[in-house]
Amino acid sequence: MCAEKYYYKITLRHRLLYLYFLLFIFLWTYQEGIYRDKVFSIPGHAFLLFTVVSLLIINLKNKYVPKLDKKCIACFIIFNVWSSLLAVFEGEFLSAYVTGGGQILLFLCFYNFVIFYNLKKTEYVVHFINMLIILSVVSVMVALYVFAFGGFSLGMIKIQQPSFGGGGRLTGWYGSPNNLAPVFAVAIIATLFKLSRQQYFLLSKKWSIVYSIIIFINFIGLILTGSRGTWVAFAIGLMLFLILNFSKIISKPKNTIKILLSILSLSISTIILLSYIGYDLGSFMQQFVRPDKITAQLDFYNRGWGRAYYWRESFELMRTADISTALFGYGLSGFMEIVNRSSHSGFLTVAVDRGLIALLLFLMLIYYLFKDSILNLKQSSIKFFSICLLTFLMIKNTTTVDIPWNTFPGIVFVMTLLLISMKDDSPRLKR
Repeated sequence: MCAEKYYYKITLRHRLLYLYFLLFIFLWTYQEGIYRDKVFSIPGHAFLLFTVVSLLIINLKNKYVPKLDKKCIACFIIFNVWSSLLAVFEGEFLSAYVTGGGQILLFLCFYNFVIFYNLKKTEYVVHFINMLIILSVVSVMVALYVFAFGGFSLGMIKIQQPSFGGGGRLTGWYGSPNNLAPVFAVAIIATLFKLSRQQYFLLSKKWSIVYSIIIFINFIGLILTGSRGTWVAFAIGLMLFLILNFSKIISKPKNTIKILLSILSLSISTIILLSYIGYDLGSFMQQFVRPDKITAQLDFYNRGWGRAYYWRESFELMRTADISTALFGYGLSGFMEIVNRSSHSGFLTVAVDRGLIALLLFLMLIYYLFKDSILNLKQSSIKFFSICLLTFLMIKNTTTVDIPWNTFPGIVFVMTLLLISMKDDSPRLKR
């Protein structure tokens, strides 16, 4: 089909949506101080609830809703309602809202934006990608400024380069390099899709160069976070992207040469820039790769420290649990209360805190999302993007506690869920 049929004009209403997304992400991800206090957590919840209620009222007069995959949405709702019920039975009513209700509200928020803007699936992916790119550009500018000058204050907002833990690595307003790194990784995958699928974006040569520069800046930002788990997840997501686009790459020798030259230029430019700011191979390895800590992280018996130890403790808690605890979990924040540290795995946290029933529901949701992404893969290039993004998020969630919580990866997960579950580009009349 011709490019004009797919091209969507960006209007002022869409730009307001991008501004909303930027503010929304800031409220949910801003962390301050050595304890990484989520200063705007309560305003973030209030802002989300206000948005959902407002959109529901506005959309009462809207006659169109997009088709959704019932199995995916059912698994998502059942899992979150189950999590909320577990919290209610423990008497933790606030946790019931935060744990399950927050994710459902996120879905309702983005779903009602789709209805409000009357977006087709192809339109939704265009704006989804634009929002991720804009967020990454703002995030990398703030992070580099803080990295170079030590920080700044603006009223209640205080963003400083930490001298602990992530000192010497990019953090921005996210409080931790591990929280910032997924922003860059997701944006690179999104920008690559935008450059490779110009029937959706109709980019001029000038804008293609601009987006190539954005990829380079985000790549530098990703390197300077020193988030090794994100590096691994990004590398696998990127390899999957190249594999899925292999036929397109080799169809023309020109494409293959262009990609090889791009990789070579990116590598050389990165080395030159790191050398310019004072990093040689030794200092780079010590500051960002940290090979001595990799060994400690993978030591299952390094008591009290390291991801492998926390994973071992998670399995031990599940092994020694009675039937009731195994099925229903140790309670929300159960692992944190027992071990006094995070399990460093979203999957293991769900299993320990919420039990095997919740874990099974969560895995069923992931299964249906991958199944829908892989089904008829060659007929929809949007699925190339969604499956790469989903793969990255799941691998990242193996080493950090991100999903299903309202962190940046958790928010992107809900947006990807909506993208995958949207059936086609034909809205239907509401009954």
